Amino acid sequence: MARKRKHPEHVNHERWLVSYADFITLLFAFFVVMFASSQTDKSKAQQVSDSVREALEHGGIPCPGPLPDHIQNLESVHAGHFQVQEQ
Repeated sequence: MARKRKHPEHVNHERWLVSYADFITLLFAFFVVMFASSQTDKSKAQQVSDSVREALEHGGIPCPGPLPDHIQNLESVHAGHFQVQEQ
């Protein structure tokens, strides 16, 4: 009975291509972040910062207008769980 010859394993000589593609992707992401951070609107960034700070300090989200009836009914049931801030 003849023995089967083992074929030599295929050596991938283009392994570097995967690393290179990852590097290029990371480089692209870095420059996108750098560009986005240089194009910020300072007043909008301040508004976002103030809103987050206020939400974290007071634990609620300011309501832009009157609450719908179904939320007002929930408010009476769960009186301690909702915090409505008047503007």
